[in-house]
Amino acid sequence: MKRNVVVVTCVFERNSINRLIKELEKQKNVLIQLVVVDHGEKKTEVISSSLCTRVLTAPSTYWFTDAINCGLKELKVYDDSTVGIILNDDAIFKDDNFIFNLSEPVFENMNNIIAAECLNLKTEKIEYSGLKLNKLLCSYEHINKGASESSGELFECDALPTRAIAFSKSVLDEVGLLNADRLPQYGSDYEWTIRAKKYRYKLFINQKCKVYTCLDPSTRHLVSARKVYKENKLSNFLNEFVSDKKQNSIKCNYNFARLSYSLPYSIYYTFFRGIKVIIGFILYNYIKPSK
Repeated sequence: MKRNVVVVTCVFERNSINRLIKELEKQKNVLIQLVVVDHGEKKTEVISSSLCTRVLTAPSTYWFTDAINCGLKELKVYDDSTVGIILNDDAIFKDDNFIFNLSEPVFENMNNIIAAECLNLKTEKIEYSGLKLNKLLCSYEHINKGASESSGELFECDALPTRAIAFSKSVLDEVGLLNADRLPQYGSDYEWTIRAKKYRYKLFINQKCKVYTCLDPSTRHLVSARKVYKENKLSNFLNEFVSDKKQNSIKCNYNFARLSYSLPYSIYYTFFRGIKVIIGFILYNYIKPSK
């Protein structure tokens, strides 16, 4: 008997969604219902397919978190046996049983939340994986164990990305949606899974379940310690550093930490990560300027 899964994704003015639909049509042993949230100013023409697909339009003012929440709300009408999957619209998988392998551990235990390991399609290097918190250094580190080191394929984590993640409908009922008010673009997925763990859900990365992305790391919208600003160095850096829509900004880090940790540790976390970015900015823009 085929399992029923609801896949939620969002798209902002790019055609990758149509390639994703074609990938999902090839999936075996599951019945997929697809929810697409289009939050671009210029709406994407979604191709017709054999999948049961619902396209929702959202304002272009929505960032990632609001857009994905719009799709997740659709899961609330389903019964408790439903498994939801969040997928990035640029997700690529080479296995026709990818969705089945991702969702099956959740069907077996509804307290499991399972994420796939995300690799760069060109370099085969890990871009997103299960994370363990290094409390002293205030950093999340990838789970890099090989599957051969264990008789199983699931490794428990402190936080998970949502580029390809499966969960039971009960997670939404108990834990709620991603926090769009405090984390409109970055960190909302990690905070959501950390919050779920507090409700005694177990977070696992399935390292035998691979998803690929064409992501170019140089295009990421983040405040990087090694970014060299060509002009207006200080003002451009400060604008990014205090934005709530820039990864590694002081505001994004504080909101994430305050939602996830105790007040004392969230202050330490924010201070430590902020100092690293500031030191990097000074080092690469003033002490060692690019040629």
